[in-house]
Amino acid sequence: MSDTIIHISDAHLGKASFSKTTEDGGNLRESLIYENRIAAIEQIVKEKPIAVVDSGDWFDTVKPRTKAYSVTLDCIDLLEAADIPIVMISGNHDMPKALHVTSPFEIIARKRMIHAAYSFRYEKVEIQNVVFHLIPNMMTAPDYVKEHKKIEVCANANNILVTHGLTSNLPDKRLSEVAECNLDDTIVNDPRFIYKALGHIHNQQHAGSNAYYAGSAEYLSYGEIDDIKGGLRLDVTTGTVEHMDLPHTPMFNLGAVDASGIDRHTLTDTILERAGKLPENSMAQIILDFKDSRTTSIDSDNLSDLRELLLDFKIKITSNDVTRSTNTQTDFKSVDYIKAFDTFMQQQAMPEAQKETVCSIGSDVLKTVISQHTDVYE
Repeated sequence: MSDTIIHISDAHLGKASFSKTTEDGGNLRESLIYENRIAAIEQIVKEKPIAVVDSGDWFDTVKPRTKAYSVTLDCIDLLEAADIPIVMISGNHDMPKALHVTSPFEIIARKRMIHAAYSFRYEKVEIQNVVFHLIPNMMTAPDYVKEHKKIEVCANANNILVTHGLTSNLPDKRLSEVAECNLDDTIVNDPRFIYKALGHIHNQQHAGSNAYYAGSAEYLSYGEIDDIKGGLRLDVTTGTVEHMDLPHTPMFNLGAVDASGIDRHTLTDTILERAGKLPENSMAQIILDFKDSRTTSIDSDNLSDLRELLLDFKIKITSNDVTRSTNTQTDFKSVDYIKAFDTFMQQQAMPEAQKETVCSIGSDVLKTVISQHTDVYE
């Protein structure tokens, strides 16, 4: 057994994107995320850490798909077989936001080697010489402060804080999601902890005072194209923190092309040259910069092989300070309309009972429409 803790976060199991499907008709992006998560746990098991820490958003939604549950149980089985415990908290994606909704962690927390905090309160877990102080995603920022005040650190142990939220030094990273909360500086800068394992931000980074975002292992949007992905390895004896590569679907930034005055065939050839030999089922983005409002069409037929090879290929067009994007694969299913509607409703000023009724009815209507359009789409 080593003296290390492996910190991972924001797996978002169940997330589906783009239009490509597997042989059995499932969403390919979702399937790749599952495969990579199991491969990542297999890699972590080989390191024999004291424990694995997940700082939230293991699931993409509070009501995960059945496959997301089965993959999660497979991951936990791998850890149990190696006698490696996993410490988890709920993030804003996988936390209940209504009284009648049950946390998905109530099911997986029954496994022997899992310690999960998801009940909107501070909890403590001791594993060997490490004490984990867990504050899951809360409904409001003051709730974090309230739970943080309950913490009593153990003098003869290595104390680690695990929580999920946005630090004050990263205001530009706000995702405008439901239950996204700021972490008070008194929490982030608390000197009593040798390490603070943070979740929510998908770019791996140091957030100050022994506080680190492990980031997501996967590229979950093109806004993350330049992010650092993976996990973090903490040596509890020395306090050393190291990046850890984990299996993921790659995303490539092909840069910007000055597209002014280029004919469609030359522009298409330039795109193909930039793409080179990208790995199968990877994602890529290229920016076409037109200095004026006149744009050139693209020879889509000559991009068909590239489209077939990649999981997704995004062409971002800029001109006269106006930016728009076009995907070589049209995919209305990549938009989570239910989540967008829920976010909108949470921002409305109305009685909670009325809001809950509107959310329920509106969600049912959206699901019906989405189902009908899915049938047509497929």
